[in-house]
Amino acid sequence: MSQVLLIDANPLFRLGLRELIKAEHPNLNVVDAESFANARALLRIKNDFVVIILDIKIPDSGGFVGLFQLRTEFPGLPVIVLSNSVDTDSVSRAVSFGAAGYISKSASCDV
Repeated sequence: MSQVLLIDANPLFRLGLRELIKAEHPNLNVVDAESFANARALLRIKNDFVVIILDIKIPDSGGFVGLFQLRTEFPGLPVIVLSNSVDTDSVSRAVSFGAAGYISKSASCDV
């Protein structure tokens, strides 16, 4: 079964997003990590992830540095950035660091 890795420090947000993904794509298994370090450890031992969803503000990631690290270590794995910020600069930086997409945490469930 294909898996999605959700990296976010907020347990309530992880739960909500996990349930939303499972409702829309029941064939996907959502694995979540509460820290960047935990996520990297999971990525090293599992090779069936199809996408990473990363909160760019997760405390131990260094922001865009963490995104760059994931793209460098796992170049074939797309990373979608989650953020509270929706300013043009943040979106541009995420794309320049290799993000496959950018979703505001305040976006509707349809997004």
